[in-house]
Amino acid sequence: MKTKQIFVAILALFAIQAFAQGEKPGLRKDVEAFFAKFDANIASGNLAGLFSMYSPAYYSVDAQGKRTSWAQWKAGVSQITKVTKNAKSKISVKNVQLQEGEVVAWIQQEFWYASKEGDRWVAKKFTTRWAETLKPTDGSFRLISSQELMTNEPWTFKTNGGG
Repeated sequence: MKTKQIFVAILALFAIQAFAQGEKPGLRKDVEAFFAKFDANIASGNLAGLFSMYSPAYYSVDAQGKRTSWAQWKAGVSQITKVTKNAKSKISVKNVQLQEGEVVAWIQQEFWYASKEGDRWVAKKFTTRWAETLKPTDGSFRLISSQELMTNEPWTFKTNGGG
């Protein structure tokens, strides 16, 4: 039992240390540029450009713990674009950390679109939060995993990118 408690305490210290460390100066700018490109691809409807930002090994996990593979995610996005229009995304980078050769970015995404309801298009908006894991590749990044976060909880770290 003591071994388990010590292990949990060590894990907690690592987590606190990861959030306590400062961001690397140029890393935030690079990550913000990556997500600006992501937003631009959505706004222009450039699915090929958007899909090129992902690793073939990509997966996401939603707030309920459901895992979605790259193939499932890509098929879902392709299907959604057939029944929506005027999609726009605004991603705010809240915190960025370099961890063992990967970058973890905590982001908030506001997403606007219109969907057909009966014979009219209805504007919709939702906000999500994610812990995005990025792998440095060819002078930029590729998304390798996404973990959806709760939106009704305060950030548990200093958000260098605003509230």
